Amino acid sequence: MANTEYYYLHTNGDLIHKRTEPEVEPGGFVSHVWQIDPTDRATAWMVILEGLALGANVPRVKQLAQHWHCSAQDLVAYISRYHPSDLQVKGMAMFLKLIAGIDLKEWAEWITSTPDNEFPNFATMPGRKNDD
Repeated sequence: MANTEYYYLHTNGDLIHKRTEPEVEPGGFVSHVWQIDPTDRATAWMVILEGLALGANVPRVKQLAQHWHCSAQDLVAYISRYHPSDLQVKGMAMFLKLIAGIDLKEWAEWITSTPDNEFPNFATMPGRKNDD
């Protein structure tokens, strides 16, 4: 990674940015560390999805998603390029519900209704179900 930076999940649920690698000590306050490249959107999605799955504070994740322009539409591009891990899939369900306000089942039906080798029609993507 050319511009390596770090995010870590504090035991209180905060996602915190550092320019240097945080020290991980047994029983310490750092529960997970991500090495990121600010020029690589995949690393932003990794922090958002895995962070949610690992218990990050939703308002902080929402703030980072807005800052990084990570939306339900952008999530389609991410999953079309990468194979999300089980942890990321768990976080994806949480992202859709808690950040994007979209029902997972409706979103999955919308995605699977897309013909093979075509990109989904974003005009028909399910919309927000809440106003958080």
